[in-house]
Amino acid sequence: MATLAELRAIIGPPLRRPVPANWPAVEENLNTPLPADYKEFLDHYGTVAFDLSLGLLVANLGGTSASTPREGWMEFLEPLDPISGYGEPMEIVDDSNNVLGERLFDVYPRQGGLAPWGSTQFGHVCLWEMTGEPDEWVVWVTDEDAMSIWRHDGGFVDFLIKANKGTLRCPVIHENGHLDGVIWDPFDGQ
Repeated sequence: MATLAELRAIIGPPLRRPVPANWPAVEENLNTPLPADYKEFLDHYGTVAFDLSLGLLVANLGGTSASTPREGWMEFLEPLDPISGYGEPMEIVDDSNNVLGERLFDVYPRQGGLAPWGSTQFGHVCLWEMTGEPDEWVVWVTDEDAMSIWRHDGGFVDFLIKANKGTLRCPVIHENGHLDGVIWDPFDGQ
């Protein structure tokens, strides 16, 4: 399993330590535990953006009008939710952008549904498939129109390590999944 220390060796230390989240309260509100590497990353780095494009959902976890993590996730996932009438089957693509088939995904809060952890300025959504224990959740990434989706057989920190090393081949993300640097605290205003 990839570690935060491996990622830190690539992206460097944080500029300042954020206030750690109240994870028990967040997880209680979401009614699900979250992957340990995600919580550890956010407690260590806080708000960062990668390559001026990939941003992480933190604290209230997205949603401009959301006041709780659950509301943030629900708002963020509405366009992907088949029950809302928006979500449609997505083409599953491999590293070479070959279509492997189609699948209609459930979304949080349904068991095994997709849950968000990040997005890009280009409209890609980074998700976990909530199957098994949280530390086993795999990463999925949609294209900007949520018509295609790509799977990474690893977790959150593993995804970030490979993307920052340039060894990730995600055809639905800018530059084929390669991130070119870290922008610290992009929403900090300093």
